[in-house]
Amino acid sequence: MTTLTIDTTLVTSPSKETSFSYPAKQFDKKQRQQIAEQSLSHTTSISELAKENEVSRKFIYEQKKKAKAGIDQAFSDEKYADVLFYIPVTKAWLIQVVLALVLVCHSSFRGVIVFFRDILASFIYLKSSLHFT
Repeated sequence: MTTLTIDTTLVTSPSKETSFSYPAKQFDKKQRQQIAEQSLSHTTSISELAKENEVSRKFIYEQKKKAKAGIDQAFSDEKYADVLFYIPVTKAWLIQVVLALVLVCHSSFRGVIVFFRDILASFIYLKSSLHFT
């Protein structure tokens, strides 16, 4: 009777035996940006870009999505919507602004009125409440 024996000394785990490197991990930020720009330009298809760079289409779509998000953020008005600080607008403050516009900026009184009308929308308030005596 013969017994079958298997030599297990040469068997290693597959993960240690084949150390596969993903090309997408090798890309730096500049290369990823170039891939994103190419995908946004639509000069070549996503599949062709993936083949050229030896990456998956999913990777190309992720870079494209990041680039679109960056472009949307750059051109959105949301970054200007945040309130930086509040200024209590009092009669004394308005007088200081008028004096600063006239004395520092050398603005004419007509220029001061235009400033308040256009920028602060306070022309009516100024005309009715400020009296220079």
